[in-house]
Amino acid sequence: MEYGAGSVIGLIGVIRNGLISQEKAVDMLVQDKELPVILSNLGMACGGAGEYQEAISMLQQAVIMKPAAGTYMELGTDLAQVGRMREATATCDKIPAVDVNAKNLPAGCYKNIAIVLMNEGKLAEAIAPLHKATELNPQDALAWKLLGDALSSTVTTKSEDGKVTYVIPAGAIEAYQKYLQLEPSGPYVGQVQAALDGFAKLTKVPTETKEKN
Repeated sequence: MEYGAGSVIGLIGVIRNGLISQEKAVDMLVQDKELPVILSNLGMACGGAGEYQEAISMLQQAVIMKPAAGTYMELGTDLAQVGRMREATATCDKIPAVDVNAKNLPAGCYKNIAIVLMNEGKLAEAIAPLHKATELNPQDALAWKLLGDALSSTVTTKSEDGKVTYVIPAGAIEAYQKYLQLEPSGPYVGQVQAALDGFAKLTKVPTETKEKN
């Protein structure tokens, strides 16, 4: 016996009411060849609605039944949304084994994790996944711009001989320059050029420190 999308949606309502478990629902539908796709689509819909825990549950069941690159990418993003960063990055790493032709999806998965972190104000924590994203897909202009932003959040200062100098993190300028190279007329050109101009001013003349009386 096969079940369609309507049956799945009905079972989701039953799950929400606590009448049966997610595992039991899957057992009831396991004969449906389209079930992994249906669960994946429903999981993506839940994720889009901000229901991340429910989305994760559906997407995990979908990849167990039928591993798919797009499902893993969505699962990684939703895991990041609930703070499960280690699991999120591990999920991104599974994509190449599922589809060797999905070359840009692992990079996109890492970029999504970084965006989640940046939206939470955790720019420094976004550096690692953005490094991974740009390594996997060096043609992604937005990933380079985001990497420049994340690195810019870690600018520091040091004092030598009574003067303060700014320390620009390695790779920040190069990341912004890479964005301009890839998208010379892109939507963030103004922001990126302003950041580069700001770096130039910071590193041009050391600031003298005021001596305390």
